[in-house]
Amino acid sequence: MKLDIQCPQCGSNETQKFTSIISEGTTHTSGTTRSVSSGVGLSGGGLGVGVGTSSGTINATTMSELAKKITALKPRTKFANPWLITSAGFLILLFGVFPNIIPRFLGEYLMMIISLGGSVYAARKLYDFEVNRLKSNKQYNTEAFPGELQEWESKFYCRQCTHTYLPTTIPNT
Repeated sequence: MKLDIQCPQCGSNETQKFTSIISEGTTHTSGTTRSVSSGVGLSGGGLGVGVGTSSGTINATTMSELAKKITALKPRTKFANPWLITSAGFLILLFGVFPNIIPRFLGEYLMMIISLGGSVYAARKLYDFEVNRLKSNKQYNTEAFPGELQEWESKFYCRQCTHTYLPTTIPNT
């Protein structure tokens, strides 16, 4: 069996596999830079001389517009969102201090218990949200992502009409 790579929409043979578009349209550049500079200055009757050096490393990836358009699928993150974890800690800190700001007519201890309880509840909800997100990502990465990636790797792009498609197989005659 062979693949029919002709575009099903316009019939063109100007088609290309996604993976080859990405490899042809992506360049990786790396290098190092080094510079030396010097200066002389006069101030308040004194003379100053200075010399400085700097160096750095450059790593860059550039992609053609077409490669960006059809860029490969990526697995979902396996790491916790630091913003959510920081927010949970901030809520506990904020509401732990908050009772000292509230007028004392409700009672200092009652407000402290309500504020601390509310902050712990909010922090727990953020924690549960993040744990569920990580579980969902893990499930997607192990169950759905491999099939979606395999399908993506099999797709073709028509350069004439910009249609993307999975080629059909033609039986050998």
